[in-house]
Amino acid sequence: MNKMKKWIPAMLGATMIFSVTSASVFAATPTSVTQVSTSTNAKASSNGYNISLDQNSLCSNTSLQKVLDLSKTELQKQFQAGKTLSDLAKAKGINTDEVTNALLQPQLTKLAGDHKSGKLTQDKVASIKTDLTKQLNNSLTKKVTTVTTVTTTSTTTSTTSNPAVAWAKSSDTTSTHALTNLKKSAAASVLNLSQPELDQQIKAGKSIVDIAKDQGVDKSKVIDTVVAKEKNWVTSQLNNSWNNTSGTLTTEQQQFKESGYLDKAAQLFGTSADNLQTQLKNGKTLTAIAKEKGVDSSKLTDTLHAYAKQQVTAQCDQAN
Repeated sequence: MNKMKKWIPAMLGATMIFSVTSASVFAATPTSVTQVSTSTNAKASSNGYNISLDQNSLCSNTSLQKVLDLSKTELQKQFQAGKTLSDLAKAKGINTDEVTNALLQPQLTKLAGDHKSGKLTQDKVASIKTDLTKQLNNSLTKKVTTVTTVTTTSTTTSTTSNPAVAWAKSSDTTSTHALTNLKKSAAASVLNLSQPELDQQIKAGKSIVDIAKDQGVDKSKVIDTVVAKEKNWVTSQLNNSWNNTSGTLTTEQQQFKESGYLDKAAQLFGTSADNLQTQLKNGKTLTAIAKEKGVDSSKLTDTLHAYAKQQVTAQCDQAN
């Protein structure tokens, strides 16, 4: 999911970070304010493909645990003792390339899927892989930092007239995790957790797959449940026009767009996402546009469902 955030600092005894989006009407509402410790190597990022490198995320990385033959607790002790990833690789007698590849693997899977679906060219995939690998290699000799988030609630002036703001507020404002509330609700039900409990573990750096393992739940059962929920939601959007009296996108329309579904449909129709949005806002539906373009509606559904499965699978396997 594309990010809808803009971070701005304010001094309140410590650095505070919060999400804001501009709109024309302002109101005083409770807002989450999160104190976040600084980190020089907390993430490797290229074109929206992110690999978290803070202590919580690394300790929860099962691929890294396997390569280094260390448990989550053992990794945590080593990092807290000041050891770097390079130090751990040397102690285990393994090449640092193995460590880099373990960290890179989830994004390689996602890149391969995006290439197969036509979202990325092979050259773009290679470029992103090279960029991420370079950043990961540079991080191996740095001490691993702990990113601590402490969320408090305060009343502040915020915008509520823009649906995009409402959607952003319904998401996890202290995390880059791409799971929407709809997906997290589906996951929580299978994991036998409340959504606040699930949110807390996600904020601690765990992926849905990590949490499933901790809860003794088959990860495929969790992923399949979330995928099914997402597919049903996507299907429900296909016969809705975006012709709203306010002229702005609703929460669901914004979510459909930001999640990449509009781009996928546009690619299938051989047009741009902007052109497609204009047609939707003029009263047409995606099903109707597919018919005009000579595209079978089942192909449209299958394409977006395949993308939904790809997205959910990657998101469930990725920690903050």
